[in-house]
Parts: sequence; C-alpha cells; structure tokens
Amino acid sequence: MKKFLLVLCSTFLLAGCSDKTSESSLSDIASESATESQTEKPTESETEAQTEAETELPTEDNSVKPTHISNYKKEYPKVTELDLVAPNKNDQMNKEKTIYFSDDGYFYYTYVGGRDSANYALSFDNGNGEPVPLENCEGLHEDFICSFNNENVFYGVKRFSNPSRYEIHKYENGVGKSLSDGRYNYWFEYYFTEKYIYYETYVNKISKFYRMDYNGENKELIFTIDESRDLSDFLVYEDKLYYEWYENNSDKLGVYNMENHELIELNDGRIGRINGGYMYYCSYCNLMRMSLEDYSIELVCEDVSGFEFCGDTVFFSPAFGGKESGSLFRLENGEKQKIFDADEFFGTDYYYEIGNIQYENGRIFIQITSGPYYSYIAEIDSYGNVIRNFYEGHL
Repeated sequence: MKKFLLVLCSTFLLAGCSDKTSESSLSDIASESATESQTEKPTESETEAQTEAETELPTEDNSVKPTHISNYKKEYPKVTELDLVAPNKNDQMNKEKTIYFSDDGYFYYTYVGGRDSANYALSFDNGNGEPVPLENCEGLHEDFICSFNNENVFYGVKRFSNPSRYEIHKYENGVGKSLSDGRYNYWFEYYFTEKYIYYETYVNKISKFYRMDYNGENKELIFTIDESRDLSDFLVYEDKLYYEWYENNSDKLGVYNMENHELIELNDGRIGRINGGYMYYCSYCNLMRMSLEDYSIELVCEDVSGFEFCGDTVFFSPAFGGKESGSLFRLENGEKQKIFDADEFFGTDYYYEIGNIQYENGRIFIQITSGPYYSYIAEIDSYGNVIRNFYEGHL
C-alpha cells in the first residue's frame, strides 16, 4: 500500500455568526464562538497532578516578549482577485477531509451502534460500498483526529476522561501505543508536518509549544508564551508558528518566528488555511484573508461557514442555521454562484447542512449532514452534479 494521508481536524469549519460592523449582540455571539472552538481545559486539581510529570519534557526558559501590532479595521476592503496557487503540503496534511484514498479502497467515517450507543468510527471500504470499522481504534475522537498513514501506520488523537486529556496514539498493524507514555497528557492542539508533530500543552495556565518525531522521540520545546493565553488553535508554515486566542471579545493572532525568535501579536486574525501568501479564515460568518507580509486583512465573501480551495477558485457553504445552509456555492469573478442544493437533490424540504467540502486530485467531495445521526458522502463535479454516492448512513 502506498503512502497516504489521513487528516481530520476541527480547523476547517471556523465558527462565528455576525459581521464585525454589526450592532447586534456581537460580544455574546463572539463569546459563544470562542467557547465552542476551544478545547476543554483541565481542572485546577488535574493541572496540579500533571505539574511534576511535565518536568520530564524539555524545560529551558525560552519565553519571548511580543511586539504588538494593530491590524484591526471597522471595515475591510473587498478582494478583487484571489490569485490562488497549488496548496502547500502542510495544509493538505492538516485540512479536514471527508474521504481518504489508498490503493485498496477508501477510508471515511460511518455510524456504528444504535442511538443510545452511537459511535462515529473510521471505516474502510474496499470499493464494494460496505464500510467496515477499523479495529483497535476505539476512543479516537472524530473532531480531533490527525492521522498519518505509511503502510498501515496511523497517528490519531485519542480522548480520555478522569482526568480529561488528549493523547497522540500511534497505531501500527492494529496495535495502539501512546506517544505520551502516560506522563504528560495535557496536549490540546496539534499540527502535523512532513518531519514533525507539533503540539501545545497548557499547564498552570501557561502554554508551551513542542515538537517531536513520528516515533514520539526527540521532543523539543519550541517556545513558551510569556503571557497567559488560552489558545484555541495553531499552525506551522515555513519557519513560523501562528497561534490564535480570544480576548476582550475579539480574536487575536500571534506569529512566532522559529529562526530569529521574534514574536508578533496582532489584535485581529484567526487560524485558517494558507494559500498564495495569505491566511484564509472565517470570522463572524465572513471569509477573510490576511497577508502574511504586512498582516493587512481583506474581505473575500460574506455568509460563509466552511470553504475549500478548488483549483483557481473557492467553494463554500453558507452559515449554519440559515435558509441556504444545505447549499454549496463557488466564487466566480468575485460573485457567489449556487451549484448545489440539498433540498432539491433529496426532494425534501428538510434541514440539511454541508458539513465538509474536499478538493482532492482534481475531484470534489462533499458531506451532507442533518442533525447528529445522518451523513451522506458524494463526489460532485464543478457544477454541482453528483457523480457518485459513497456513503449514506443514519441512526
């Protein structure tokens, strides 16, 4: 079996449901958005129990004082041209996907069990349309899976309780092993590159960034955030580490240069996906982009919940809960064009959402959901016509 990548992260659907210039309850909406996007943090007693264990990690003092830059504006200019390029490898490894390919078939998530014991399980389909859940992968949290496969080797984030924590587990030939060895389990955010697994710990209200190899060895402390930051996400691109947090009813973005150790903190911006020198992200249901050169921000499109780069344009789904939430759009010359409507496709006036959009090797895949117990996965063409139905499951 050739190498193939499996990545499911929660970074694709970035929450938020109001324009920044709106006079409606912006602070309430933003607070809900930040709460939903952040990973559950440990209690004080759980944190204290880990303090001693964390000392086994590299602990040299490498905190950096940030330079603060204001890039916030009440109104942002509209993008005239996207100028998209081929996606970078890190983006492809970490973007949320609906379906994954190997020489032998497909991997995607399916429902197993009844409503009282429902589980969303990573499953394998050899092409006959009958997916089989993978063995020995119990507890892999579907919203926090970052998996890398190299001839039957998987890396997945596993969630535990008592105490609440996340660990990275390596699965090889059906056998799972924790890369944390049970010693330092409060890992909250992860990012996979070709060479390293980057991760963040949050202990005693201090965030630290580390990296390790794919065997869980050669752990290295990258840097410590000097001020208290309750981080919600981060990514690595070239020689920089970008991280996001929420403060004073606003999203903030930090940029740490791993080469010269300079740190910049911006008063606007979010973690998203990088393409052509810009960070694309959703904020208050608007698709924005920020220049990686001068950190200036532009508006790409309004009423966007999730998006995907598809060749030289962007496909996107509108805000959840709206009348168009089951529709799929594409940008054409700066204008949005509807190409798919779930109500029309299924022939029912029901509540559907486009849960995920995936562009892979010139092919487009979508996942349609309706509540917590329905999933439909299909391949479509660039005009929204369904080419193939991969999976339909409900409980």
